Amino acid sequence: MRYERLEDGFYRVKLEYKDEIIESLKSFAREHNIKGAFIQGIGAGEDFELGWFSTEKREYKRTHLVGDFEIVSLSGNIGVAENGEPVVHAHICLAGEDYECLGGHLFRGVISVTAEILVVESQSKFLRKKEPESNLQLWHI
Repeated sequence: MRYERLEDGFYRVKLEYKDEIIESLKSFAREHNIKGAFIQGIGAGEDFELGWFSTEKREYKRTHLVGDFEIVSLSGNIGVAENGEPVVHAHICLAGEDYECLGGHLFRGVISVTAEILVVESQSKFLRKKEPESNLQLWHI
């Protein structure tokens, strides 16, 4: 992972071969003491775990995708759990060689070539707390 600070609160983050998206962004947030940020990105990857949340069952249905994929869109945010650890909440849209797109909640994604991610830091803390109704760690507002 490489990065460059642009103007106030803006970072250009470049992930490289075999970098894992979520863990890399968590590490970046720890290193820069980021408690709230928005993320947007594109790139290419080869190994993904995606989820779709069932509101009926209150849990994620997960799928594992292996192959060459374009990261058409990566978007989400970085917040902080009650224990102070960074939380990356990201959704992703992937396209395969058939040009069909698949998307969902990103649990894990391994880069095959690169990912170019813009991180826009907020001055606010995006605290996440587990909510019993959904069983999810959601923004505490």
